[in-house]
Amino acid sequence: MNERGARVRGRIAAVSLPAAMSFGATAGIAVGLLLGSLVGALLDYLAGAILAWQRQLSFTTGVDERLLPFGDTIPVLHAVQDLWFLVVPVVALLAAIVGAFFGALTGGLLATIYNRSSLRAPVVIEVDEPQ
Repeated sequence: MNERGARVRGRIAAVSLPAAMSFGATAGIAVGLLLGSLVGALLDYLAGAILAWQRQLSFTTGVDERLLPFGDTIPVLHAVQDLWFLVVPVVALLAAIVGAFFGALTGGLLATIYNRSSLRAPVVIEVDEPQ
């Protein structure tokens, strides 16, 4: 016992499965938004780089752009590059949804493993005395 109150020692008996899944989903959303934003920006950059390469290759070789590699996808690449302000958030949201799904599954799996195991995490709780 200290000046603030009594200490109680114990072990965590079980972890709530819905709570673990919601925390996992929250972590998955955060990671998914970050990685999805980076992937969306990378897709936009690659679309611009491919278009520039196609333009340069067409000028250098004198071959029509439609006959070069990625020739059929030029309109799509132009759309990705022009609509970057939509591509980046959409890719980020899709990655966040996938991250939430896998985060919830991981949280649920870890909670189930902990609840089924014989090992328990020790905890110390300080209880304040009423004044």
